[in-house]
Amino acid sequence: MTNISEPSGWQVRGSAAENYERYLVPAIFASWVPDLLEAAALREGHRVLDVACGTGIVARGAADRVGSSGRVVGLDINAEMLETARAADLRGAVEWRDGDAAAIPFGDGDFDAVLCQQGLQFVPDPARAAGEMGRVVGDGPVVVSVWSPLDENVVWDRFADALGRHAGAVAAEIMRSPYQLSRPDRLRDVFAQAGFSTVDLVTRTHPARFASAEAMVREEQISSPLAEPVGALDSKARGALVEDVATILAEHQGEEGISFPMHSQIVTARR
Repeated sequence: MTNISEPSGWQVRGSAAENYERYLVPAIFASWVPDLLEAAALREGHRVLDVACGTGIVARGAADRVGSSGRVVGLDINAEMLETARAADLRGAVEWRDGDAAAIPFGDGDFDAVLCQQGLQFVPDPARAAGEMGRVVGDGPVVVSVWSPLDENVVWDRFADALGRHAGAVAAEIMRSPYQLSRPDRLRDVFAQAGFSTVDLVTRTHPARFASAEAMVREEQISSPLAEPVGALDSKARGALVEDVATILAEHQGEEGISFPMHSQIVTARR
C-alpha cells in the first residue's frame, strides 16, 4: 500500500519539487509507474528516455528494469525538479538532463523506448513534442499517460470547484490544468499529427490516497502553483476550504485515511 502522511503545518518547508516528491508522488503518481513500464515492455539493456521526468519516479523504475547494461535518461525543463530527481536517485542509475520536450537534445533512434507520465498536457505544442519522442525512439514505443477527463475524475473536479469558491478562479484553473488534453479523440489526433501509424489507448484506474482532507489541501498547496492562491488565504478562509473539501471526500474516508479512484489513459504509439 502507498504510504500516506500528514505534512506538518501550513508554512511551506522545502521547495515545491521536494514536497512534490515527498507527498504527491506516493499519494498519486507512484502507483502508475508499472503501467508505463509494462506497456513499454522494457528489457535488460534497453535505452530509455523519460520525458518531462519531474522528480524521476518513472525513470528510477525504468532503471530497475533495464539494469546496469541499459541506459535511462530523465529529461525535464524544470531545474528544481531535476535537482530533486538527482537527490532521490541514490544509486546514480539515471542520467538527468535539462531539455525541452519540443526540442529533445538527442539523435534519431537513440532510444528503444520513450516514456512520459502526466507531462504531455503541459507542453504548449503536444503534437510537436510527440513527434520529437517518435524521432528519438525510431521504431520503438512511445508510452504516455494523460489523465482521463474530469467527468471521470469527479473528486478532482469537485476539488477544483471548492478551490474556486474559497481561493478564486485562478486556483480552480490551476487544479483543472492537468486535464486539458484528456479527451481520447484529442489524444489520438495529437499522435496522428505527429506521424504515428499505431496509437493504442487504454484506461487504467488506481487509488489516490491522503491522510485527511486537510492533508490533501496542504499537500497540493506546498507542492504546486497553488502555493500562491491558497497560501494567501487567512486561517478562517483556509478552514472553510478544508471543511468544504472534507464534505466532498466524506464518502471516501476510511480507517486509514482517504482513498478515491483516479483514472488515466495510457497511450502506446509507434511510427
